Amino acid sequence: MEQELISKKDLLQEADISYGQLYRWKRKQLIPEEWFIRKSTFTGQETFFPKEKILERIEKIKQHKDDLSLDNLAQLFTKKIDEEPHFKNISLSHLHSKEIISQATQDLCQLELTNVDTLSYPQAFTLFTIEEILSSGSCSLEEAKLILTLLREQEENFTHKPYVLLVSRKLGVTTAILLHQHDEVHFDSASKIILNLSLDALQERFKQLLLTDGGIS
Repeated sequence: MEQELISKKDLLQEADISYGQLYRWKRKQLIPEEWFIRKSTFTGQETFFPKEKILERIEKIKQHKDDLSLDNLAQLFTKKIDEEPHFKNISLSHLHSKEIISQATQDLCQLELTNVDTLSYPQAFTLFTIEEILSSGSCSLEEAKLILTLLREQEENFTHKPYVLLVSRKLGVTTAILLHQHDEVHFDSASKIILNLSLDALQERFKQLLLTDGGIS
C-alpha cells in the first residue's frame, strides 16, 4: 500500500513547527534525508514527507528535547548502533548500580555472562528486554529463559531492525517468536497471547537511559 504523504506547508501547520526548526533537525540528522521527497505539482516542485513517520518523529523530538541535546537525540533515533560511542562497552555493574538491570535479571542471565562486565550493545539490550519482561510479571522465570535463548540467538539482527516479540501459551506450552514490526501472525483460538512487546520502542527507552544516566563504562 502506498504511504500517505504530507506537504511541507501542511506539515509545518499540523506539527506547529517553523521552517527553521524543520531544517535544523534535518541538519542534525534527527529527520532522515530520504523523508524529504521532491515531487512535481501544478505549481512547480514541492517537498513532501511520509505523513505518519514524520509526525511521529516530530512528536518524539518534542517529547525529548528538554532532556536531551540535539546530538543525543540523533543518537536516540540512529539505527547505526555500532558507530555511536555511547553504545559501546556498556558496563553491566553500572547498569546494575543505576537500577536499569536488577539482580534477578543478572542472575537469570549469569550463565550467559559469566565473569563478564563489559557488554556489547546487543548483549545489554537483551538483558534490558528480559528486565522489562520480568518486571511486567507477564512471564514466568522459565518462560523468560526461553525468551532469553531466542534473543541471544537473534540479537545481532533485532537491534538493527524494528521487531516485535510475541509470546503465547497453549495447553501449558509457551512459544516465543520475533516478527518484523509490520508482519502479521495469526494464532488459533486456543492460544493466549501473554506478551506483545515492540523492541523498537523498547530500544528507544534503553538508549535514552544510556544517554541520560551514563549507563556506560
